[in-house]
Amino acid sequence: MQALVWTAAETMEYNVIDKPVPLHHEVLIHVEAVGICGSEIEGYLGHNSLRVPPLVMGHEFCGRIEAAGQDV
Repeated sequence: MQALVWTAAETMEYNVIDKPVPLHHEVLIHVEAVGICGSEIEGYLGHNSLRVPPLVMGHEFCGRIEAAGQDV
């Protein structure tokens, strides 16, 4: 699958990554829209030591459940 990956300060690139497989207590969400928050902007600029590249940012999203683990 394709993902926009933050690779260094002020640098993003499209990469092909493995599609995640949900564990028994997880769901896989097909993301349809995503936003970024202020702390992610600071990370993109290289000002947030909690974010270390490479990283797929965007924890504010919506989508639909594509797969579910056996205990969901």
